[in-house]
Amino acid sequence: MISLLLFLRPRSRATGRRCCSQSRVGDRGRPGLRPPLWFALALLVPVAGAATLMGSEPPPPTDSKPAGQARLAAEGAGLPAHAPDHRPVPSAPASTSAATADATTTAPLQDRSAALLAGELQQVGAVPVYSARLLAEFYAERDHRPAWDRVRAESLLALAHASRADGFEASDFHAEAIAALLARGTLDEAEPNGRPDSARADADLLLSDALLRYLHHFQYGKYNPRHVGAGWTFVPRADAEVIKSDLAAVLAAPDLAAAVTARLPQPPFYVNLKRAYQRYLALADQGDFKPIPAGPNLGPGARDSRLVPIRARLAVSEGYETPPGNDSEYYDDGLAEVVKAFQRRSRLAADAVIGPQTLRALNRPLEDRLPLLRANLERMRWLYRDLPPDYLFVDITGFRLQLYRDHQPVWETRTVVGTAENQTPMFRDEMDHLVFNPTWTVPPTIQRKMGRASGRYRVVDRRTGHEVSGVDASDPRRYRIVQPAGPGNALGQVKFMFPNDHAIYLHDTPSRHLFSHGTRSYSYGCVRVQNPLELAAQVLEPFDWDSSGIQAVVRRGQTRYVNLDEPLTILLFYLTAVADDAGRVGFRRDIYGRDPALLAVLDRPAHPGDPRLVFREPQPEPEPSLESDPAASAAADLAAAPVR
Repeated sequence: MISLLLFLRPRSRATGRRCCSQSRVGDRGRPGLRPPLWFALALLVPVAGAATLMGSEPPPPTDSKPAGQARLAAEGAGLPAHAPDHRPVPSAPASTSAATADATTTAPLQDRSAALLAGELQQVGAVPVYSARLLAEFYAERDHRPAWDRVRAESLLALAHASRADGFEASDFHAEAIAALLARGTLDEAEPNGRPDSARADADLLLSDALLRYLHHFQYGKYNPRHVGAGWTFVPRADAEVIKSDLAAVLAAPDLAAAVTARLPQPPFYVNLKRAYQRYLALADQGDFKPIPAGPNLGPGARDSRLVPIRARLAVSEGYETPPGNDSEYYDDGLAEVVKAFQRRSRLAADAVIGPQTLRALNRPLEDRLPLLRANLERMRWLYRDLPPDYLFVDITGFRLQLYRDHQPVWETRTVVGTAENQTPMFRDEMDHLVFNPTWTVPPTIQRKMGRASGRYRVVDRRTGHEVSGVDASDPRRYRIVQPAGPGNALGQVKFMFPNDHAIYLHDTPSRHLFSHGTRSYSYGCVRVQNPLELAAQVLEPFDWDSSGIQAVVRRGQTRYVNLDEPLTILLFYLTAVADDAGRVGFRRDIYGRDPALLAVLDRPAHPGDPRLVFREPQPEPEPSLESDPAASAAADLAAAPVR
């Protein structure tokens, strides 16, 4: 019997907020994705047995989808309307089951695919299925042939156990269940007639679900930020076609583990923190340090027995080694430099004085640090996939910006970020233009407090479009307040635009004194840059701009837009732990209080049916135009001719 299913999901788009400007000049609108219309799907194999109703994942189309005739079906944005093919999908693994597959050997997995689509199969044994539709489509595209053998399963089990080094648990990837089916020899069993039994089919499905989770969690993060806490992190969606392509490719590779590893992002900031996490894990396995006792402040030249455990602690966090023959109880100049480096990474005053705050940072127990390192590895995974070699890295809690060229930091400057009430969100975007000598449209949150605007602003009556003066302009619905370009403009001499729904951008500021503060969270959400013209020169250098040309534009005083020939990726990361190339960690203050919500879920399983997964839907074939169909055109002319 053919089952006809028709689904229509409502459109949903996360609403943004404007932090810095009500007017976004040059912002190219990014329309939300249209709601998908699920076309009829014929299920040719009846579903055997009954199970609990699963959920709302709709069935996939059964026909192939030519390139250029697919659109993404999901709420919100995050993927291009026509996503390019990620990688070629190789043929299925050359195993006995795949080579000799026929209707008999594929029937068990075909039954399970039908059950997945019908919502009648929610889990395999005690393991919930992460995405029923993705797995069903994956097996349909390989004609329901089994995908796994013992060698591949053993490789996946090794990867699951090794994932601890990245802050995961082996149970995230069904390690215990995989070990059990290997011990039972399930992958080796088949009925005499060659038809895999139900246990063999379930084992195949379990392994594919584990690999799906592995590829997804490492490339997009285990947790959806929308499930972790409200509103200040915005992540791209995961393309189901890419993940299916990855599944097929790694299963076809001669070395599954090597093929998986080759697909995982490895940006230096992630590798550095992972290296540090591994060192802290090793220390935790050996047992924690005892707290260093309190006492008087210690500075260079001091002598104290507490300097012995302090040196040992810095050996762990900083890789410090006491030179041979040194007096371990004497505070020498070499130790002072290491202490200052530790203080800088910990966002403390780098004065080399070991006082209560520095001692508290040194004494922080491993059971506190390990979850923080795990949490920040997860945050990095939310945004780090497919990074180009050049990008800007805004370190929100570190109050700094770094420019990466060829995946290496080449330039940095200080920044000022949003207050706790006007937080700078975490997201990823593309910078596409700069504005020299910008004007500033006062945002409503500030305008409501202004009353009568001074002569430094232009007040425009929205009803008439005319400029007015001497009025109470605190109502943003009635009036628009604009500050002209000039030395006192709130945006300074330049702003860097990456049009987004949050109205966040980088800009100069006349409040230069704020950059001397240790904690710099004073803005309305946008990021103020200490050396903006130097940043402009760095950004524009590949496009044949130099500092003298930039200075000439600024001196003219006229507003000028400069489009980038190639957009520059920008990452705004909220991180409370980072590490340098030597794996030395700096722990930061959680200025927005975002850590507790993420720490609370670190040991929970991932949420099945992750709404970040986006499926491409077939578009109906367009009606042939008269221009392209001469016969239809002639018939139309004949039909339209008057009867004589």
